[in-house]
Amino acid sequence: MKQLAPIGDVLMGSNLWLAIGASSMISASIFCLKGAWEWNELEIWVFFATLSLYNWHRVLGFKKNRPNHTVTTWVDSHHQTILVLALLASFCAGVLYLLLPLKVQLALLIPCALGLSYSLPIFPKQKRLRDVPRLKILVLASVWAWVVVCLPRIFTNIPLSPITGVFFLEKWLFFFAIAIGFDIRDVAFDLSQGVLTLPGKLGIKAAKSIGILALLLAIGIGTSLYAGQYYSLSVYAADLVCLMCTGLLLLLASPERSPAFFNLLLDGMLILQPLGIWFFSFVG
Repeated sequence: MKQLAPIGDVLMGSNLWLAIGASSMISASIFCLKGAWEWNELEIWVFFATLSLYNWHRVLGFKKNRPNHTVTTWVDSHHQTILVLALLASFCAGVLYLLLPLKVQLALLIPCALGLSYSLPIFPKQKRLRDVPRLKILVLASVWAWVVVCLPRIFTNIPLSPITGVFFLEKWLFFFAIAIGFDIRDVAFDLSQGVLTLPGKLGIKAAKSIGILALLLAIGIGTSLYAGQYYSLSVYAADLVCLMCTGLLLLLASPERSPAFFNLLLDGMLILQPLGIWFFSFVG
C-alpha cells in the first residue's frame, strides 16, 4: 500500500481523479441515453474544464490559510506543476469549448460563470461564491447536476422535458450528499473564515442525517425511474450501489479523516457509478 501512496498523492493533488470522475459521469449519462459507450468532445471538455477549475482553486489556495488535513505533501512540493497543469487544462478546455455545438456552448455559460465565481475572488473584499454563507453547497450540487444530466441531453439532441427534472433531482441529491461530506471535512476551517455550512450550523451528526435523507430520497427516485422503465436494470443496480456506498462513506466521515478518504473514496463515487453501469451491463 505504501508503494501506491505516491500515485494517490498525484491523483488527489493534481485533481486528475476528480476530472476522470466528472468525465466518466458524462460518459455514463450518454450511455443511458443512447445505449452505447462512446468517446466524444463533451466528455473531453468536461475532463479539462474540471481539471482547470479545481487546479485554479488550488493555486489560489496557496496564498490562503488552508485546512492542513486537506493538504498532501505532493501539493505542497509541486506548486509550479499545479500552476502549469491549470494553464494547460485551461487552454485545452478553451479550444474544445469552441468545438462544441453552439447550443452546448450557450448551455455552459451560466455553469461556467458559477464555477469561476466559486473559485475566483470576484466579489468585494476578495470573496468567492464559496465564501457566501449557505450558498456554497447549493451552487455545487446544482452545477454538477446540470452538467451531468442536462448537458448530455443537449449534446445528443434530446429535448429537455419534465422527466429531465426528475433525473436532475436525483443527481442533485447525490451531489448534495457528497458536498455535505466535504463540508464535514472543512467544518473547522469554514467556521474560522466565517463561512456557515450545514455541519457548522447544525452540527456534524445533523448534517450527516440530512445527507443520508437526501440519499434515501435519491434511491426512491431511482427506484421510480426503474419502475417507469427510464432506467435499465444495469443502470439502476449501479445507481443503487453507488448511493449506498456514498451513504456509508458519509456515515464514516469526520474532520479527522485522511485526505484519501475524501479525495479518493468520496470523489471516487463519481467513478464507481459509471464503472458499475459498465460492469452490470457486461455481466447482464
